Amino acid sequence: MGFQPRHGYPSKAAIDRTVTSMVAAAEKAGIDVGAIEVSPDGRIRIVDTRAVASAPASEFDRWESQL
Repeated sequence: MGFQPRHGYPSKAAIDRTVTSMVAAAEKAGIDVGAIEVSPDGRIRIVDTRAVASAPASEFDRWESQL
């Protein structure tokens, strides 16, 4: 019986390191990071701020934007 490698999810620290390095690379490439999406299958998406819809937060904000 030898050591059996564990095949499972990466640790939170490993995910944090990966996401941090990917965000740094995206910012170095000139992308203004607006959101980060990490899916259960391992995909990491970095979304530009221009792609993130900015909806008014409340009824008051919607009313105020019409003035």
